[in-house]
Amino acid sequence: MSKGLPCEKEKFLDAVRASYVFDYLTSGIIVTNECLYCTVVNKSIGTIFNLDVSTLVGSPVQEVLRKLAPEFETMIKEINSGGMLSDYELAVNISKEIKYLLINVRQILNEDNIFIGLAVTMRDITTLKLRQEQDRVIDRLTAMSQLASCLAHEVRNPLTSVKGFLQLASLKENYVFDRNIIRLMLDDLMSVEAMITEFLQATRPSQGKIALCDLNRLVYKTVLLMEAYARENNVVIKTEFKKGPLVELDEGSIRQVLINLIKNAIEACPNQGGEVTVSTDYDNSSARIGVEDNGQGMSKEVLDNIGKAYFTTKENGTGLGLVVCWNIITQHKGVMSVHSTPSKGTIFNVNLPLGG
Repeated sequence: MSKGLPCEKEKFLDAVRASYVFDYLTSGIIVTNECLYCTVVNKSIGTIFNLDVSTLVGSPVQEVLRKLAPEFETMIKEINSGGMLSDYELAVNISKEIKYLLINVRQILNEDNIFIGLAVTMRDITTLKLRQEQDRVIDRLTAMSQLASCLAHEVRNPLTSVKGFLQLASLKENYVFDRNIIRLMLDDLMSVEAMITEFLQATRPSQGKIALCDLNRLVYKTVLLMEAYARENNVVIKTEFKKGPLVELDEGSIRQVLINLIKNAIEACPNQGGEVTVSTDYDNSSARIGVEDNGQGMSKEVLDNIGKAYFTTKENGTGLGLVVCWNIITQHKGVMSVHSTPSKGTIFNVNLPLGG
């Protein structure tokens, strides 16, 4: 027996133990050698993709990924070019069922920093995504139900004035409309139309489509929707827009973030002299949305807890609004921050990458 045999035997046993442990992990794991042939494919890969993994060991990782799902082509290109992936979200169609995976691809280096293989991990986050979407729906419906009563009041006023003009005209024979009156009625009706259009747009579920968007226009239209709620709460909304390029985003989702932040800012304002400033700004790599109020601010205890599910300081709050906002901004690869000074107010800043 050679002197190296016990060492080789121990390495073999270590590999067996590692493979055994892999099968007890809930995340799917694929490990390759330096030639990118699969040496380990654990049972969770089989669970995620509904297949027998024993036939996958020994095959090139690119071939294995193609067999698992055609959606992995982007990942294969990254692997072929030597690139890595970090927390890459991907929706795959498995037996006519959509599953959402969180994927990481890492190089394995030995003690001499020499490449000896790849480690691919896949975590099924379908349940998490569905829960986030449910929270988003609850949050949107809660906000819309509160805005609906304000909208009804705002619609009633111009309709009452138009109704009054028409009733006056009906009482007189051969009544000749004054052009100024007609112009006033049209302005009122156009105002109603704009409010209803924005409300209906806000109630539609997001399609989850990322596209180039005029951020200033989106913010302006959302402010228009929120003005009725602001007036009911004796709050004035001011806007400060800087010119900037189009931004890649999901319009429906970012609108929901804006509604939440502006609504919170309005509710934080004092009963008299309340003021909310909504602004945009741009630099070379990102676009910023700011929502600032002159309310009472937040204590350190509240600041430490905002964004946690079901934490709320409101009597009838759900505690989901800011959680949904943070999830949406994270999915856009953006950052949301908050700064608050007691007795002075709070500002939320949302930074979105220009490249999407």
